[in-house]
Amino acid sequence: RHTMGLLHEDVRTANIIYVGSGNMGGFTNAASTNVQAGNALKLYASTNTNSWVLYYYDPVACTLYRTNWDGTSVGDYRIVSANPITNDNNIFTMQDYLGNVLQSNTTTPYSLIAVYLSFTKLQNPQIIIQPGSPVDFYQLNLKIAPRMRP
Repeated sequence: RHTMGLLHEDVRTANIIYVGSGNMGGFTNAASTNVQAGNALKLYASTNTNSWVLYYYDPVACTLYRTNWDGTSVGDYRIVSANPITNDNNIFTMQDYLGNVLQSNTTTPYSLIAVYLSFTKLQNPQIIIQPGSPVDFYQLNLKIAPRMRP
């Protein structure tokens, strides 16, 4: 709940939003004419692109991380936001108000950020995971509208 609240607040206060692929080593936003989906979300609170917040999914650690840069030093370095994640598709997508994934990075006041997270939790941690094992499966589907509304 804390993670989703923080993500919600970061998106709602963002001035510039990019979806793409990334990690602590860097970020590449989805090309301007490509589907706006990926494992990372980069947010700028203003037009100053020297200060940002980055959420990214690490498939090796099965963890969603959040970090930020204030222009001179790293802030909350690699805060673990959620784990273990078992997603089989993109974590972040940029969508229109009808739920269609955008095909370009031209955002409108009606663009939404969709977040999809899936989790698996063993009911008994000593059980080996195999077909038929007792596990709990959870999904979070979240759509956040940035405040840049008309």
